Amino acid sequence: MPRASPCPTSPGRRRYPTRTPSWTSWSSASDPRLRGHSQSDWRRTLRDFAVSRRELLRHPGVLQLVATRPVTTPDAIRMLEAIVTMLRDAGFGLREAFHLMNTVAMFTTGHCLAEVDPPGEPPMTIPEMDPAEFPNATAAIQDGLGTPEDHQARYDFAIDALSRGFSSTRTPEQG
Repeated sequence: MPRASPCPTSPGRRRYPTRTPSWTSWSSASDPRLRGHSQSDWRRTLRDFAVSRRELLRHPGVLQLVATRPVTTPDAIRMLEAIVTMLRDAGFGLREAFHLMNTVAMFTTGHCLAEVDPPGEPPMTIPEMDPAEFPNATAAIQDGLGTPEDHQARYDFAIDALSRGFSSTRTPEQG
């Protein structure tokens, strides 16, 4: 178990260094999304794990809570254990596997936070821009930048890039 540090916001509580809000949508290691995944499927498992983004966006009122509270339930730790085991079998080192999961969870949470309006605030609008002064920004907005579909495409692009980068950290004999 990781060493806990004092929790600055709740005296007497301990905070563990892993915050993975994505576990909230995966209830246990027996979840069908993990069953049957092999070491060669680690990218698919990563993508499935990252799907929790959709769940977080469906419940924006819960997002702030999920983003600021560590998830340390037995089911969450079982899920982490199962995924880390699979990642280690796929050639990742112990700490790298934990770092990988933490990176994906934090990226997912941050991406969701950037997509939703703060609670009680009116929806954000795109400011008027002069196309002569901001030709790239206005063209991108006209092409769909900032739409829900764009958010999903941007998220998928980043997860794919992260997967390619993570792949380069595996030991050579595991490929």
